[in-house]
Amino acid sequence: MIISNNKLKGAEHRAVTNSKDARTSAAFFVSPRGDSIIEPARELIKADNRQLYRAFEFREFVSNLRNGKGKSEGALEPFKLQA
Repeated sequence: MIISNNKLKGAEHRAVTNSKDARTSAAFFVSPRGDSIIEPARELIKADNRQLYRAFEFREFVSNLRNGKGKSEGALEPFKLQA
């Protein structure tokens, strides 16, 4: 969401089970180093598409997420720029 400057949004994952067939899921968690800078892609910032989020270190996001007890709702609020 941040890198796309709010153009792309992640979908909530939902799975429907089938009592006749086995289902296997694999989850992969990939994250950058703590000192990595996260910001909207510069190519997406134009006069008619202003930057919506400030640049921040990934560790700042993780800290904010932990302080919110892992709830993703509102986790990006501190990084939004004022309108």
